[in-house]
Formats: sequence, structure tokens, C-alpha cells
Amino acid sequence: MKSLVTTALPETIGISGDTLLLGQWCVPYHDCDSNLGPYHLSTLLPYHWDDRRKYYADYLYLSDLYEKVLEQLADRLSELHSIPTSISYWRVIIGPWLRFFTDVLFDRFESIRSAVIRWPSLQSQVLAYEKDRLTPADFIEFYQEAVEDEWNHMIYAECMAALDVASTLSGSLDYPRKTSTTQNESLWKNVWDKLVPDSLNDIVFVSPAVKSTQICRVQLLLGQLPWFYNPIRWHGKKEIDHKARQDLQIMPGETDFERFLAKMIKRCFPKIYLEEFSDFRLKVLSSFPDKPRAIYTGNAYQEDDGFKTWCAEQQEFHGVPLIIAQHGGNMGISRFNQTEDHQKLIAERFLTWGWNEGKNPNVIPFPALKLLPWKIKHNDSGKILLTTASYPRYFYCHYAVPIAGQYLEYINEQITFLARLVPDALDDILIRPDQDNFGWSFAARMKDAGFGTKIDGRNIPLSDALDNCRLVIGTTNSTIFLEALANNFPTVVYFNQDNFEIREEARDPITILQQCGIYHPSATSAASFVNSIHEHVGDWWSSKAVQAARSAFCRQYALSADVNLKTWSKMFEFVVKDAVTKQETH
Repeated sequence: MKSLVTTALPETIGISGDTLLLGQWCVPYHDCDSNLGPYHLSTLLPYHWDDRRKYYADYLYLSDLYEKVLEQLADRLSELHSIPTSISYWRVIIGPWLRFFTDVLFDRFESIRSAVIRWPSLQSQVLAYEKDRLTPADFIEFYQEAVEDEWNHMIYAECMAALDVASTLSGSLDYPRKTSTTQNESLWKNVWDKLVPDSLNDIVFVSPAVKSTQICRVQLLLGQLPWFYNPIRWHGKKEIDHKARQDLQIMPGETDFERFLAKMIKRCFPKIYLEEFSDFRLKVLSSFPDKPRAIYTGNAYQEDDGFKTWCAEQQEFHGVPLIIAQHGGNMGISRFNQTEDHQKLIAERFLTWGWNEGKNPNVIPFPALKLLPWKIKHNDSGKILLTTASYPRYFYCHYAVPIAGQYLEYINEQITFLARLVPDALDDILIRPDQDNFGWSFAARMKDAGFGTKIDGRNIPLSDALDNCRLVIGTTNSTIFLEALANNFPTVVYFNQDNFEIREEARDPITILQQCGIYHPSATSAASFVNSIHEHVGDWWSSKAVQAARSAFCRQYALSADVNLKTWSKMFEFVVKDAVTKQETH
């Protein structure tokens, strides 16, 4: 009988050599191949989403399942809270949590199911935990905990119980809650916000994902007084209402997972949407502007429960349009992205960085304030900045990036790139790691590969890190290479499309970048190209072919607001008025 290890918690590791590791997330670096560590005789279960065709097929399945469950939850919540609302209302409020939770739970369940199929006789050591510990306070608490070993240990234990995997108690799980899940309120913001009349704040900007000085100037140009959004600090004290949770009954589906999901929603539904919702809603409605003309945000649509509740109220009962602006990369290029799907569903207008969709008239290309020009100097003999990303050890969001143990493939690609550079180019490399390595020990892996001295340990903005550099190298389908291209900074980007799948509409634009040397499908190709141009980056970058390719790509995926803010504010005001007009005619 194999002993199943589900997380990296050392208390759950059996002493038997016949151990099955559920995934790469179980193995702390330096323990994986050490004869002194507990893992050297272990078997590693193949990850079910290493089959990327299955990953995409499950994304489609979970999208449909999410819609079915959301419809049922919306009906239940409207009854429980005595609020006659539509599914759109609850999509705005609980939609982000429900989609993340559904996909995460499916991944954990499917991993255990895959293990049982391969090895029907399994046992596992489980730490005792309070059942109510699985109920988060709000979205942020869930989001933070879903990538941690302790939370996943509990969820895997629930999955094993549902699939009849034998388990033995080996101690207790000590897992205190976070001390705070929201930002602190600012006194001066509270005072200022109360002084600003609604008539001078009829287009409300919340978490616009750009510099506050820029958005203040835009508001002044729109004839408004700047309104400094103050996140609501909420510490509910109500106990879990188990009877109310039974009323969240979701019709069991046709599969074992769907029946398991219905059970776990009742236990894992955040308190802020059930026990705390009535009090929280009153607090929200007294804290935000009343009946604005339009609402604009960059990223509050996902984790800010206060904003989501106020926004849903304004949309549902006052017809106020929500305008969301794309706040980062991947969207529009990635083959699929569940957070992009959500934004397009809830927004009256979704403003992109240049791309559009014929099937979605609410998707509108619009210059991005985030892409305003950097004030940096290019140095043709300066450093070469290699930018890297990090993803959680546990799957957390359904979009086209490396997930779980696939991140080790990504790290190996960076090592391959560095190893293929000629000495002169390697001498000038600086590696910019992600601020959060999620336990992957990125710096230690780079050091063991011989590149530890190349790590740039400065915690500074990308624009500052690029000052006086000659070249930036992107390694993912994300924001960094789009920012660099929009600023006409010499850029090379490479990513493997096996894990960074792109949509059909992006293939031709990416091919154009590839033809001029900006994009490369592999680390080997990128290293070879950098070797060929590192001594004359400026000549290559300033060539007509490269500049034409860059400009064409930016018009579609990195549309820069390279105009003054007055012009930008007029464009924005036009979009807002158009959205309001359309809303009023329906």
C-alpha cells in the first residue's frame, strides 16, 4: 500500500519508502534528490493537467458548470437576503470567488482521483483540523490561502474522504487566520471623500491600476474633484450559520465531482456573502457615492468585496454602467483566461490595449494609461535585463500559463537560455526575479545552476531597473514585454507556446514579431539571437523592419496613451457618454 503525500507539510510525510507524491508542490527544493531527504524513494504522480488538451477541455467544462451553479446560487441568495435581484447582480459579487473555487476544487479532486485510479490501495496521514476552518471571511482570505500548504492539506483531506482513500490522523493542523484581509482605512481619505459632493464625482474611479497623479489629472480635466477611494475595512464577528448554509443547497450534478462541489460550496462559501452580507451591504451603501453616472476600474472587480457589492447595486437598481480597463498583459493574446471572461461579462465596456472581438461589441480598443512613456535612458552598452515570472506551486487560476510543476520547466528554460549565451553577453546579464517565488526557491536554483551572481536583488519598479540598460528580455506572455514595446525599448521575448498557448487572432501578429527577431518560441532560439545582436542592439532595434513590426503589434496589443491627458480624458468621456446612452435606451 502506497503512502500518499499531498502537500509539503513535513508532519504528513510517512517513513515508508513506498511513498506517492501527489505533485511537484510536495517537494521542497534540495529535498527532491537528496539521499538524506524523505523523498528519494518516492514516486511522483503525473499531473493530470500536464496534458494541456485536457487543461483546455476542462476549462470549457468548468466554464459551463460555473454558469449552472451561479444561476442556482443567485436564486438562493436572493431569497436568503430578501433582495429581488438578477443573476447579473450576484455574478459581480460572488462570481470571482465561485469561479476560482470551482476550478481549484476540481484540480484538487482530479489529482486525488488520478492517484486512486493508478493505485487503488492508498493511505495518507492527515492532520486534524476544525471543519469550520474551511470557511473564509471573504474573497481575499480565500485567494491568499488557496496557494498555501495548510489550506490545501485540508482540501485534499476532504477530497480523499469523498473518494474513500484511507487516512490516519498524525497530529493537529495549526493554521491561524490572517490578522487582516483588507487595507486599513485612511482618515484623511475619509474626510476628503465626505467633502467631495456627488455632483463633482459622477464618474467614479476605483482602483484604476495607474498612478494616482495621472488619474487625479484626468478627473480634474473631466471637471471633477479627485476622489481617493478608501477600501472598506470589515471585521465581521458573526458565527457561521449552519442552517443558512444548508439553504445554499445546490442540485447535485451528474458526476462525483459535481456532487462534491455542491457539498463543499456550503462549507467554503465566504461569510461576507452570507452571514455578514446584510450588515456589510449597509456599510458599503453608506460609504460609496450615490448614483454616479458611470463606474471605472482596472482591478477592483475581483478581490474588493466592498466595491463589487456597491457596483452590483448601482448596476442592478440604477442602471449605472461599469467600465473596466485592461490592467495587464496576457489578455487578448492568451488562448483562454477565466478572469478576462468574467470582466467581459460584467462590464458595459471592457477597454483593451488595442485588440477587439467582433462577437463582443462591448470590447473596445482604448489607449492604456498604464503604457504612458517611461522617463528612462537607453544605453547601448548597458546591462541586459532578463525578467522572470513566478506562479503558485498549486494551480489557482485557469489561464494559459505554466501551472503547478510545469513551472520547473519554465525555470529550466531560463537556465537553458543563460547557458547558451556567449561569455560577453552573459557578463552583462541581470536576472530580475519575481517578488514572490511561492516557495519555488528560484534564486537558489539559479545559484546552483551557476548564475547566482546574476540575480538583481533590488526591489524597484521595472522602469527604474531598465534605466541605462541596452535590452530587456521577457520570458512570459505577460505585461512586461508589452510595456517595453509600447515604450520603444529594445525587447526580446520568448515563451513556449505549449504552456503559453495563444489564441488564433494573435498568431499572425506574433509571427510578425518572430520574423524580425523580437519573439522567439524557445530559449535556445532567443539565446542564439541575443548572441548575434548584443553588441549592436541599437542598430537592430532602429531598423525599419523592426520598428514597423513593433508599431503594428503595439496598435493591436499595446496601444499607448502617447497623447496628453487632456486628449485622453476627452476620449474617455466620449466612451462613458456612449455607454450611458446605450444603457438609457434599453
